[in-house]
Amino acid sequence: MSEEASTANQPAKKKAATQVSRLAGCLVIGLVLLFFGVVVFGSTILVEIPYHLAVGWVFFLLSNVRALELNWEMAACGVGALLLAVFGFHRFLIWVRKDKPWKWSWTVSMTAMMLMLFAASISMTGIIHQLGWMAREPLTQSSNRALLTVNVSNAKQIFYSLVEYEDEHGQFPDHLQALVIEGLVSAGAMEELSFHPERERATEPWIYLGEGKSFFDGSEKEGSNEYPLIISPRPVRGKWVVLRIDGAVTSYPTQSLMRKYPWLAERLPNLFADR
Repeated sequence: MSEEASTANQPAKKKAATQVSRLAGCLVIGLVLLFFGVVVFGSTILVEIPYHLAVGWVFFLLSNVRALELNWEMAACGVGALLLAVFGFHRFLIWVRKDKPWKWSWTVSMTAMMLMLFAASISMTGIIHQLGWMAREPLTQSSNRALLTVNVSNAKQIFYSLVEYEDEHGQFPDHLQALVIEGLVSAGAMEELSFHPERERATEPWIYLGEGKSFFDGSEKEGSNEYPLIISPRPVRGKWVVLRIDGAVTSYPTQSLMRKYPWLAERLPNLFADR
């Protein structure tokens, strides 16, 4: 009996061995191509693309998770809406299958499957977008471009909090820390919204120029709506990030910034001393 069972298992074992051999062959071919690309062409793109796609989201999550604040009311609404949708879906399926029983476990399984398909479609869209972005921009410059994007986004987030403060007090605060004191931004979020410089330096506070200003100052005369509320303490990729009083975030090379705001040299003499 044991011999017959052993004989019957031989095709399955042979099939498994074939699959393992194919997998090992694909791995060897991949390593050879990787070695060929790195050694012969001196390019690490074959390493960087899979690496960034596989673990890039981890670093993004770790760098932004402290700035996230859970809105319990909205979360409860979302969970409640999901439960109502699942219940309605279950009753609909029961109505469709009038003559046959329908279990809750089947409804939950189908709902989970649809949610996973939805998440997968969004993820695939993001992956295709990132691949296209990396194809247009050399990977050696991607980190600096990402820093510029992060700082522009941070400046926008600070502007929204400044707007709330101005609505309540009639003018912008004397310093950005007032946003934390007023509870408009948490201390952890403000730390994340600080300026992110190049070369993995520690974050730095923005240069704030909005003390005593208000939106009325941005409409008194022509051009005043371009008054800079905050400026980056140093350039990124040779450009200074500037948040204007009208909410626009722009980036200027040093010479363009000095021509745009010539009074900055007198207001902040040490900032441009070595530029």
